[in-house]
Amino acid sequence: MPVFLLRRVAEAFATLFVLTFVIFLLARLVGDPVPLVLGTEATQQDIDFYRRQYGLDQPLMLQYLSFLTNVVQGDFGVSFRYRVSAIGMVLPALWATFKLTGIAMLLSLGIGVPLGIMGSIRPRGMLARAVDWYAAAGESIPSFWFALMLMLVFAVTLGVLPSSGFGSWQHYVLPVTTLSLFSSASLAALTRANMVSALQSDFVKMERNLGLPESSIVFRHALRNASLPIITFLGLQFGVLLGGAVVTERVFAWPGIGQVMVEAIFTRDYPVIQAGVLVTAFCFMLINLLVDILATLLDPRVRQ
Repeated sequence: MPVFLLRRVAEAFATLFVLTFVIFLLARLVGDPVPLVLGTEATQQDIDFYRRQYGLDQPLMLQYLSFLTNVVQGDFGVSFRYRVSAIGMVLPALWATFKLTGIAMLLSLGIGVPLGIMGSIRPRGMLARAVDWYAAAGESIPSFWFALMLMLVFAVTLGVLPSSGFGSWQHYVLPVTTLSLFSSASLAALTRANMVSALQSDFVKMERNLGLPESSIVFRHALRNASLPIITFLGLQFGVLLGGAVVTERVFAWPGIGQVMVEAIFTRDYPVIQAGVLVTAFCFMLINLLVDILATLLDPRVRQ
């Protein structure tokens, strides 16, 4: 186990190192931030002073080395637009996104896994077909269209839920429902496929011949054997939810990392873009590391 964990941690840090270089270059592809920050009335002297102040007059390699040194020390720089700490802008927004995606993940588990289990008990029954239809619809409906339809029905037509904003529990309903649709549909399909395979295995047939209760076979034995790919999928699904949160947050005006990142890209705010991507990637890798640890506890063969 220690060797396995050390290898996973080393791989995560190597990936982060490569990501620092990639995001440093990609951030600069959005354009020069100086004209947007200073405006058209700025003199050449103002432009030169601004570039020197933020180190934008240096060669790209020196800028990257300075950026990498500061990141190791926990300093992601100052926002070009707001003149505040970039990490100070990113962390509160990331926490708002985590609350949204965390609730959406729990809802997806509460819907997708039970549906998958019920659909696997009778693989050719009507319930199994209904689960397949739900999985196909949930994976094919665009999230932005579903979000707009929810807003149209529940916020505009019925007026029972707010269309945007952040605060009370009502503000969570529409964005959480939007995010959980795809995840719950994918979980339902994955759970059903793995449960069908587990229920048709030899050890389950033997347990049935021994007269064990069907509920014990399904939940204590088959589900445990089918849980490893589900747990692995959840780690990957966290990244999918974070990606989907960008669109969802724009539709519902949710003050999360998606909003902050989109605005930073539009205003060419390099420090905020870099801080947002790196911190989000670090959280994603940390969650995947926890998933790997849990997977090894369920199946020691994963360590090999």
